[in-house]
Amino acid sequence: MNTIVRLLQAFLAVALFTTSACGPSSKNETQYWDNNKKAITEFGTKWAGFKKLLDERLATAEPLMAEALKVADDEKKAEAMKAANAALDPLLGRMSEVKTKSEAIESDIKKLNELKLPKSDAQERKDAVAAARTALEKVDAAMVAAAPENEEQALEILKEQISTLISANGALDRATKRLKPAKPKKDKKK
Repeated sequence: MNTIVRLLQAFLAVALFTTSACGPSSKNETQYWDNNKKAITEFGTKWAGFKKLLDERLATAEPLMAEALKVADDEKKAEAMKAANAALDPLLGRMSEVKTKSEAIESDIKKLNELKLPKSDAQERKDAVAAARTALEKVDAAMVAAAPENEEQALEILKEQISTLISANGALDRATKRLKPAKPKKDKKK
């Protein structure tokens, strides 16, 4: 029975530690806030049609952050800061998703291009890379041309672009799996 009690106590101690360690901290929330503001500037410049909506989101979140910074208790401050950061979503989160999915495709294209493939697979690689690049260009053009009047329209535009990127990434992954690197030639012994 003593062993069970000790195991239960150990489990509760680990659970309490994990719960407290996983909660927000003011330091982390400050870093998220700084990163979010940089992203808003980046996206507002790169995709100017979204700038007004991003600025509106920021204007809603800034007073929340200002109030959060006045809270003395660090745990409560972190929770309030987390709420301020959350006020930037879902718009900022979906825009970040477009960026990260685009970067992932660029990375996958690079990996595919670095594979040493037999010449018989060269055309399939070329086609897969071209299709992925076309998808990236289509998404970028749509994002640059977008001028949503409200957040609902913006989220619909972002949903479409993310869907395009997911499809392109899937096609690129399938092509990469089909293509096998060329086996190095063995030196013939004389």
